[in-house]
Amino acid sequence: MSLNKGQNLINGTIDQYLVGIADGLRKAQEELSQIHVSRPGESPITYHIPSLEFELKMAFEMEEQETSNPSVARLASVASIPQPQRVEMLQPKIRAIPLNPGNTSSSESFEASAASTIKGRFVSVPANGGSPLPVLNLRLRDTGKKTEVEVVAQVLNTLGEALEGTEVEFNVDRDYSAYLNSEAIAEGQLEEGQEELPPGTRILQAVVDAEENGEATATLKVTSKPGQQIAIAVFAAGTSESLIFETPDNSE
Repeated sequence: MSLNKGQNLINGTIDQYLVGIADGLRKAQEELSQIHVSRPGESPITYHIPSLEFELKMAFEMEEQETSNPSVARLASVASIPQPQRVEMLQPKIRAIPLNPGNTSSSESFEASAASTIKGRFVSVPANGGSPLPVLNLRLRDTGKKTEVEVVAQVLNTLGEALEGTEVEFNVDRDYSAYLNSEAIAEGQLEEGQEELPPGTRILQAVVDAEENGEATATLKVTSKPGQQIAIAVFAAGTSESLIFETPDNSE
């Protein structure tokens, strides 16, 4: 059966089709995850989609019209275009062999059609490959110095095991710090012009490896004004956490 030109055609690529299925599967799982069934004396029951099978059938049609002299017509069309495009035309991108041509004579027109089926399966995979997920805990530790404070990060997994050797990255989030200080100025807690942190306020160690107990420590150099808030962002093992340090008034 011939295809109806311009009708009932898939407008997109195979990867868009697969991504569309995956996105629909994700949304369906999110809806199911919000449903909890409780029974007396039992833990709540939730629903999970273990897998999804799909099948895509596509039909193709090819048609070749009769021409009095194909070689002459082809050369004439090539000669009428600029040289760079001419070279591209002489190198066809796709070659096809008809499966059931109605007439294979080179001097007459023919039509051919074929069908293709793509089958696949989406399978759910536990987060992090089934391994325990990382957990990042942050705290501040006094150094006894007015202009320095230690930022301590501990990298564990959900089983409480220390992730020794994990790279921990420490950063001062200046954009978020400016936002927090702008809010403080609007509330009258800071003076005008104190939104931005001074350049001297920084982390002295950008990347530190976690020790045997999973802890990594970096020093925060503090040169900001009293009351200014410093947002600290820490990244490790694919997760991130942040904390806020408010510059104390050392005159007291």
